[in-house]
Amino acid sequence: MIPAGTLYRFARSLVAKKGHVSDEETQALLNAGYSHGAVFELVAQVAHTTMANLAHSISHAPVDQAFAAQASDAPAA
Repeated sequence: MIPAGTLYRFARSLVAKKGHVSDEETQALLNAGYSHGAVFELVAQVAHTTMANLAHSISHAPVDQAFAAQASDAPAA
């Protein structure tokens, strides 16, 4: 089983450093069992999520009802 914590730390670093992760951080992800393809998929997902969040903050489009509970501005349950 591949540890998810390594993926989480890499994703957090990727966002915090605006994509400028170190070779050591990338190698740690590879050493944990992730492939080069998985690293690229993670980068693509972070890019997609960032773009979607930026577009939403500009458009103020309503969140679909199915996802309302997961929205960051959703009232606490």
